Amino acid sequence: MIKQFFTKRLLRLIVALAVITAFALVALWLSNPAAFPIKTVRVEGDYAHVSTVELQKTITPYARASFFGLQASQLKNAIQQIPWIDVANIRREFPATIVVTVMEMQPILIWNKTGLMTAEGVLFTPPVSTLPKNLPALSGPIGNEQLVFNTMQQINQGLETLNLTVKQLNLSPRGAWTLQLSNGIEVILGKQDLAARLQQLVKIYPEVVGSKVKQVVSIDLRYPNGIAVMWKH
Repeated sequence: MIKQFFTKRLLRLIVALAVITAFALVALWLSNPAAFPIKTVRVEGDYAHVSTVELQKTITPYARASFFGLQASQLKNAIQQIPWIDVANIRREFPATIVVTVMEMQPILIWNKTGLMTAEGVLFTPPVSTLPKNLPALSGPIGNEQLVFNTMQQINQGLETLNLTVKQLNLSPRGAWTLQLSNGIEVILGKQDLAARLQQLVKIYPEVVGSKVKQVVSIDLRYPNGIAVMWKH
């Protein structure tokens, strides 16, 4: 009885080892690039700022693996390290195609001349040469990104009646605000009573500036009982 018991256990162990070995051999075979090579990599999605060369350089090392041996999650993470890329997805199409789908970041403003910010407040720093030219330019001390962004939104709401928007907005290290309107006029708001000074600008703008936009250089609202306008000579 004891001999039969150990014989059965030995047979079970041998069968288990054989199954494990078989699975290991199959896995090794499937991961061999020579057995199931990746022959085609297709990149899909809208990407205007990321070059095909940069994507190819990132994907190529991973595409040397077999179809089944591809480390898809690692490839996804590598692609998402490219500054302009927001999301990347990897899909296999049997027997030899990998489909890479990418989505770019959608910036709404330039921050401190070198970075970009999305509507969700995400900051990223792509190559300066790829920065869009038509976005509002905001600047300020590091850590004040959200404050400056929120202030821009408030100012834009206040300027709606004038059909104007913020082209540039700066917060100085000392807390003073200066902006440039979409028509090129500079507005000096200063440190205090930002909302009140913005209301004053909206109130006096039609009368003071009106049709003389091209003659105005700047409007200084820091005076308690008036404003100062700099005119072009």
